[in-house]
Amino acid sequence: MTPQEKARAYDRILGLKRGTTDPGMWHGDESSGVDDTPAMAEKRLTQKEELAEFNDILKTWVQFFDRTDIRVTGKLKALLDEFGHDQVKFQVERYSSISGTLEPLKILELIEKSLPQAQ
Repeated sequence: MTPQEKARAYDRILGLKRGTTDPGMWHGDESSGVDDTPAMAEKRLTQKEELAEFNDILKTWVQFFDRTDIRVTGKLKALLDEFGHDQVKFQVERYSSISGTLEPLKILELIEKSLPQAQ
């Protein structure tokens, strides 16, 4: 797959708007560095950090709840953007004990309600 195809697939799987993921994030697409400005390098680094945080939250979710879909990944991304990595991950781990009893979207609602109290 080309980096552009990977980026489109990643956006589709995570339920993100098409074109959100930068195709240059895959290591096979190395830039020459000629047109790299400090702002571009900072943007690329920020995108990689955000992606790493989201991947960590998603791995934690799948570890405890064994399933995901576009609605779940979109909601996790929204919670991550609003509340931050550490708080969302803590709440996902906290609610892991009810993984088999409720639907994933209901669990996410409970997590969302508990997050403002944690701030």
